[in-house]
Amino acid sequence: MIPRGIRNHNPGNLRWKATRRKWVGQAGQDQDGFCIFLDPLYGLRAMAKLLLNYHRRQGLDCVADIITGYAPPTENPTDVYIATVANSLGVDPYDPLPLDEPKTVHRLMEAIIRVECGVQPYKSELIDEALGLAWKP
Repeated sequence: MIPRGIRNHNPGNLRWKATRRKWVGQAGQDQDGFCIFLDPLYGLRAMAKLLLNYHRRQGLDCVADIITGYAPPTENPTDVYIATVANSLGVDPYDPLPLDEPKTVHRLMEAIIRVECGVQPYKSELIDEALGLAWKP
């Protein structure tokens, strides 16, 4: 079976909240409230935008803080998620990440996609394109 994140072109498994405007390229939501995007580029862009906002607006800069916000313990085994992402990046969960470098955000996105979808099927160029769209302040 195709993972929900891949099927919905939403590799970060972002949920849509009625209090927020739709993401660029969002076609709707599935029955569980997860965003459905028109194309993976838009789902990747939304994921990058969210991660960048965690850093820029909330000052989150380590895997532990980012993942706790991204996948809260009320919905996920957050400790395992944090350990998996930190291990994938080769960092301590509490080490500050240089999130002003696109390469770092790219690697973080790949690690999150693997956790969310079980696979990371997207070409590096597509993630870079999505990051370019999200990077604007």
